[in-house]
Amino acid sequence: MKQKEALHVMRKFGTELARINPELVDWVHWQKLRRQGQVCEVDEIVPSPVTHGYRNKCEFTIGINPENNLPTVGFRVASYKEGSIHVGPVDHLCHLPYQMKKIVLEFEKFVRDSELAPYSPVSHEGVWRQLNVRTTRNKDILIVPVIHPQEMSREELDALKKKIVEYFTEGPGQVLGITSIFFKSYGQKEPGDEDESEHLWGEEHIYETILDKRFRVSPEAFLQVNTTGAELLYDKIGELAELDGTSAILDICCGTGTIGISLAERCLKVYGIELVEKAADDARFNAEENGLENIVVFTGKAEENMPVLVQNCTKVNVVGIVDPPRAGLNGNVVFGLRKCDNMKHLVYVSCDPTVASKNFINLGRPQSKQYKGEFFIPLRAIPVDLFPHTPHYELVILFERWEERKWRRIMEGNPLPRDQEYFQRIPQRPKAGRDFSQSVNFVPYGVKPFIWDLASHGH
Repeated sequence: MKQKEALHVMRKFGTELARINPELVDWVHWQKLRRQGQVCEVDEIVPSPVTHGYRNKCEFTIGINPENNLPTVGFRVASYKEGSIHVGPVDHLCHLPYQMKKIVLEFEKFVRDSELAPYSPVSHEGVWRQLNVRTTRNKDILIVPVIHPQEMSREELDALKKKIVEYFTEGPGQVLGITSIFFKSYGQKEPGDEDESEHLWGEEHIYETILDKRFRVSPEAFLQVNTTGAELLYDKIGELAELDGTSAILDICCGTGTIGISLAERCLKVYGIELVEKAADDARFNAEENGLENIVVFTGKAEENMPVLVQNCTKVNVVGIVDPPRAGLNGNVVFGLRKCDNMKHLVYVSCDPTVASKNFINLGRPQSKQYKGEFFIPLRAIPVDLFPHTPHYELVILFERWEERKWRRIMEGNPLPRDQEYFQRIPQRPKAGRDFSQSVNFVPYGVKPFIWDLASHGH
């Protein structure tokens, strides 16, 4: 299903690319006729090495189970927008590791014994909001209970924090082997508010090993939820980037620096940019921890730091790598990437290609006052299944800066066979009572069939 979805996304992208950029019409048609309708080469989806118990991070909602009317730590049965506030148990879900399920059940006992009600998004009453859990292959376990303080005094809050720590370090929860306990408390959020986790006990970070590199991770820092799958993903990114030791990497939305650090030994310099300050601190620490001196990490919004990043990359060949959040890149980042003239290749990693397709299109728009710099074209796409048992996947696309002379030469040197060049296949309209689903008509390329439906005009 995911392979078909990736093919559909790329086919639609090619069609849209030819529509918005007249310079690419011939190239898109040449590519599509060579690649069964695809605008570029699309690999078979890379399967995850682990399909069960792979998640290393989850945010569990605390609410009421409608089957027993008891406080439950789990997942929403449906979204609040769909009118549901109920929470169901998670012990049967195959994508959660056994250790994480044990933590959820133990915390559920603690919630029920606390005599504090779960928070209701309808009445805005109650205390318990959610439980965040992170684990690593190094056996680190970090938990972050999240509450709404309501009218609780400072003394009451401190007493609750103390109970949590005692329960999981000296009480029944001690057997779980939790290594870090944080705490988060907030009421009604205002736009722009950031939630700070308070460290209560244990280590202030967790540590993960990826591709023989050690990474420190803060509670809010981004890390791929499927560690073994992420190693395959980073291998594919490196394969597409084709680093030769003389290039610089521009790592946009670098998080804790996992991609840049994994590839740093194969390039001259890595320039990273990360919005979350603690994640950027982690990236700097991780670079030093792994003995890498060719990594520089900037903190702030990518769109505001693009001019500085581009300025640092004027004298070397630059390979861009972007791994943005689900919503994709800010438009100003796309403008900045296009203006970096010595960036010939760009690797875009998307966890929601349908949403990110707007970025793909803007990378391929013709030059204008708004879109300066030569546009990019897709060369190869690799879907990677990082999220087994869900409809989600990562799509990695290699973009190349457009060079008309180069591609004209390639297209002229590799002409299509006449039957492909002159004819294109179109589905034949099925007749009543007969199955023509496999039939095709052949029409001259560029000629659109016109069907006059007499029945709809009363004939």
